[in-house]
Amino acid sequence: MKTLSFGEVLYDVKPEGKFLGGAPLNFALNLAKLGMESYLLSRLGEDDLGRSALAEISASPLRSTYIQLDAALPTGLVQVEMQGDEAKYTIYRDQAYDAINYKEFKVQAKANEFKLFYFGSLSQRGANNRECLANIFLKHFFEEVFFDCNLRAPFYDAQILDYSLKRCTIFKVNHLELEEIYPLLFGNSANFEKSLSHLKARYNLKLIIVTAGSKGCYVYESGTVHFYGSTKISFVDSIGAGDAFSAGFVYEYLKSQNIDKAAQAGNALGAYVAASAGANPKFSETLLSKIN
Repeated sequence: MKTLSFGEVLYDVKPEGKFLGGAPLNFALNLAKLGMESYLLSRLGEDDLGRSALAEISASPLRSTYIQLDAALPTGLVQVEMQGDEAKYTIYRDQAYDAINYKEFKVQAKANEFKLFYFGSLSQRGANNRECLANIFLKHFFEEVFFDCNLRAPFYDAQILDYSLKRCTIFKVNHLELEEIYPLLFGNSANFEKSLSHLKARYNLKLIIVTAGSKGCYVYESGTVHFYGSTKISFVDSIGAGDAFSAGFVYEYLKSQNIDKAAQAGNALGAYVAASAGANPKFSETLLSKIN
């Protein structure tokens, strides 16, 4: 079973150093560490950071087949500042991941090769990647399309959100993003359940997943909201925890189609990463036994 993730690979710059990340990379790498055949379509600069990133990816179980190189643009960088439990990001423009090339991908990829396609909003901030995504949706088929919006101001708007929601089967959002997205799309506000109901109806979504930090998550399916509480942890930082949740959920859902098990796997993996330093810690045997 193969999955394809689209979007940014970048380095999170923190006081203690540079760490490889980006939501699509984190998601795809976590899936690979769980044992899924996981591919990432992205672009790196032909610079020292790009070479370092490619070496790190190549040494991991994540497939690097569709990692492209760019001679003109630099490998992505993001400044990260922790403010309490939340990470604040300063995101630079004109990075290599803004120039993902569909023609290069098309040469290697087969039209019906992937079970699930993952994408977010940041990778759509430029016209080049929007065109690339349009070609992917036009010329390739996926049984499931997972849109994890990961809002990063100022790089999104109602048009990007509307386009993405029209093309996904599973929409994942955190509780704060939901409060911002709904007025952008509908022009007014609504309570939690009505927000989910209206999104489901307008966009014909199969599932809506709303993460609520340390509390756990909600899954909306067929008019019903299900809540899944998370276990208490010794919190370290939130970087990558949401991406880990998404990977845990997708891994179990593609295997079993069981929402209860998928939400529990997502909560377990998200909590594990939140209790670890960095976005991509090594998985313990105890964690793997819980999910597998």
